[in-house]
Amino acid sequence: MSDPVAGPGIFWRGMDPRRYAVQIKSGTWFYKITNADDRQYLRGYAGIVQAALENPFEIREDPGHPGHEHYIDIAFFPEAATHPLALVVAVEVLEDGTRDVASIMGKTSFKQETGGVLYARPGRGTAP
Repeated sequence: MSDPVAGPGIFWRGMDPRRYAVQIKSGTWFYKITNADDRQYLRGYAGIVQAALENPFEIREDPGHPGHEHYIDIAFFPEAATHPLALVVAVEVLEDGTRDVASIMGKTSFKQETGGVLYARPGRGTAP
């Protein structure tokens, strides 16, 4: 269901720590992300994904895709095979600066992320 404040077709819209608008389109959330067999468990955890966008551990460049960034945080999903999980939310940077969620993936470690750091949460400590 779309957030009426965010606009039609938008599942959720918020602000990242750098003051950029971040959004998840309804079609992306319901058909691309939570419809995949290995990610159906995310349906009940939209709040965790939203928190990773608003207050991520790190934001990194996506070295393989210019114009994309990775928002990374630590998450715990009971249904996931690995605990805790490095939650990586891939976003496309739109022409107006909005960050539009393209995909979500889980990784076993932050060390798997290689792009340059664009933002690091203050007082974040050491990544697993």
